Amino acid sequence: MDIKEIDFNSRDEANNCLKELLSEDAFNYQL
Repeated sequence: MDIKEIDFNSRDEANNCLKELLSEDAFNYQL
């Protein structure tokens, strides 16, 4: 997919999903 096809809203949503996954992984590693 070309970067020009990605609008800011979908990119922000993807970043939010990634941050949630990373924070969940970090929490699991602390257990």
